[in-house]
Amino acid sequence: MEHVDVILKIIEAEKAAQQVADEAINTKNRLGQNLEREKAGLHEQFMERARRRVEIVREQESRDAEDSIARLDGELTETKAALRVRFDANKEAWAEELFAFVAFGES
Repeated sequence: MEHVDVILKIIEAEKAAQQVADEAINTKNRLGQNLEREKAGLHEQFMERARRRVEIVREQESRDAEDSIARLDGELTETKAALRVRFDANKEAWAEELFAFVAFGES
């Protein structure tokens, strides 16, 4: 084998190696792009799940707040009614007691 043939074989091997390297770089770039798309898709899925969970929690909190308000309104109504009954039952006695205290300084 002559030196020229050896040099030509080395050049062919170099071209083949360069082609393999180029294909590897292209494959790496495609994989990187695919990974970025998958990452973006996963991020969007996560964000959508988070938005749904936030909405569920918001709705539950709203229902809980409405329930608390209704319960407190009921308690307020009962307390007002009890105070009204007590006032109606004792207003004459309280008025006389207050008058005596103001007029005569008695307690």
